[in-house]
Amino acid sequence: HVDAAQSLGKLAINVDDLGVDLLSMSAHKLHGPKGIGGLYVRQRPKARLLAQIHGGGHELGLRSGTLAPHQVAGFAAACELAANDMLAEQARVAHLRDRLWDAIATLRGVIRNGDPKNTVAGILNISIEGVHGEALLAAVSGGKHALAVSSGSACSAARAESSYVLRALGRESELAAASLRLSLGRFTSEQHIDDAAQKIRHEVERLRVLSPLWPLWSHSPDVATPA
Repeated sequence: HVDAAQSLGKLAINVDDLGVDLLSMSAHKLHGPKGIGGLYVRQRPKARLLAQIHGGGHELGLRSGTLAPHQVAGFAAACELAANDMLAEQARVAHLRDRLWDAIATLRGVIRNGDPKNTVAGILNISIEGVHGEALLAAVSGGKHALAVSSGSACSAARAESSYVLRALGRESELAAASLRLSLGRFTSEQHIDDAAQKIRHEVERLRVLSPLWPLWSHSPDVATPA
């Protein structure tokens, strides 16, 4: 099974080349309507599933109940739009993501999480040393040029615990908690990027002045320095 929620419309997907038996998708990740998704189920060899919604036996007995045609049509239209300009749009978004990273990376003690090349274009995850995670999130998501950001995936946004994925990558819990997940998309502009970078830089510098930990961090030889 492949969770392709972040890949659909952004990366080329061939279920045969990848050897995928089940592939789940979500419309809202490519600007389609919320509330609808899809599941690819391989027929040869057949992947056997148990029904989760019982009743009239719709969808070959896998999902009973009447579907919402407007959502199905909206999902299909979003997929068509994404497929038509996927390469050009992802190149544009990748350029914006790199522009954002270049502007933030001039700060000392900022670490990029994940491989910079083997990733979807629209996500940048960073950890910032010398600031408190909750204070950082509150600062950048409030006031002028407020950013809609999170400290992890939407799936884990309700949990106060730092990302277990970042910890598995070697980030200490405190540093993993002081992380921002920045997402870009079809409607992101260069002005949005410049405003976001300015907001993050300003708030990080402000919080570091207030933090009793930053002097200790800043004089440590382990603190990341800009390239």
